[in-house]
Amino acid sequence: MTNKFRKTEKTSGDRNGIMVILAISLFIVMISGAAAIMNQEKEQPQENENQTVIENYDGEDQNLDVNGNQSVEIENNENSIVNNDVTNDTNDDEQTENEETEEEKTLVFNFPCEAEVVSQYSGNTPVFSEILQDWRTHPATDFASETQFDVKAIADGVIEDIYDDGLMGMTVLIDHGNEIKSVYQSLDETISIKTGDEITAGTVIGKAGKSAVVEQYDNKYLLHFAMLENGAYKDPAEYISQ
Repeated sequence: MTNKFRKTEKTSGDRNGIMVILAISLFIVMISGAAAIMNQEKEQPQENENQTVIENYDGEDQNLDVNGNQSVEIENNENSIVNNDVTNDTNDDEQTENEETEEEKTLVFNFPCEAEVVSQYSGNTPVFSEILQDWRTHPATDFASETQFDVKAIADGVIEDIYDDGLMGMTVLIDHGNEIKSVYQSLDETISIKTGDEITAGTVIGKAGKSAVVEQYDNKYLLHFAMLENGAYKDPAEYISQ
């Protein structure tokens, strides 16, 4: 009897020990699982806070914020603004050039005076000079009158020079732009403008005179008028209109 009882008691004690071990093991497993879940929850916000870069469909990198929205590319926007400014400036320059070209096309040259034409432009054909008694080309148009008359600028321009020529007398040179210039000679010594003045078409620059030595028409008042383009004499009739 005594031995049977002890064997039974020993068997019950072994079962109790196994149960304790199982309970401890289960507890450890639960603790480990809970710790893992807590660590995952702590790491998740950090991962969301970090900005991620993904590759979009066309292979370009795309920045996303914490909400998964695409970030604004400030640098690209600035470049776009700069490019727009350059484009606008280019358009403005082109418009200004077009306006200047239009002005050149619409520039009208008027007659320089109200007087009789006494000698025409001869080009390369020599004409006989009564005063010099020789044959020479005549690179201008001469206007003359018994009464003194006003001499006017044929178009808008800038007074480039005023000087006394030894043969052609008092001279005024006007620059009209685009390599076109007008020349007024044999003027009276009283000049109403000065070098550098910006003038408009029809501005009185002086009066016809008798200052030219090599050209005289019965002692009349004379304007020796010439046109220059790219430094070469041209027929005034191609420019002026009455």
